[in-house]
Amino acid sequence: MNVSSDDKILATLCERVFEEVLPDCELLEQPEVDGEELELVAVVGFSGDDARGVLGLSAPSELLEQLHPATAAGETPTPDQLRDWAGELSNQLLGRLKIELRPYGVRFWVATPVVLRGVIVRIMNASHENLHKYTLTSHGERIRVWLDLTLEEGKHLQRVEEESDTALTGNILFF
Repeated sequence: MNVSSDDKILATLCERVFEEVLPDCELLEQPEVDGEELELVAVVGFSGDDARGVLGLSAPSELLEQLHPATAAGETPTPDQLRDWAGELSNQLLGRLKIELRPYGVRFWVATPVVLRGVIVRIMNASHENLHKYTLTSHGERIRVWLDLTLEEGKHLQRVEEESDTALTGNILFF
């Protein structure tokens, strides 16, 4: 597969986002084979003048429980809290990716995440144009993330702003 410069830039940005949002997870070099049953799947769509698509996340409940903030506080999250957490993780990943893409002139609006339970997910072959798949591991379990990003025809990921001009994670913006 011929990897474009857009794909290389996007892979680098996604790796940075995974390290921020899922610091206890390790990114595998090659995505795992699809088709196994997963308990929770969260998807969040996005669209803008020059980009549109979907970010999805799938993980077993056991791993989401281990990564949930309540677990770190010594509590056991409820099934509803785990569903919310799956949606929140997908939202955080996409939100941070949105910040990472800003210096490249990519702007979009994020929709509300949707969480599905008890589904089997099979993601198209990663060689499909615009589809990027990632597998992370933690505590012996896997989190799969896929990004289906379509840029406006003729648009490529090229820096258009200095990094210091962009919003950084944790900054407050006043309008």
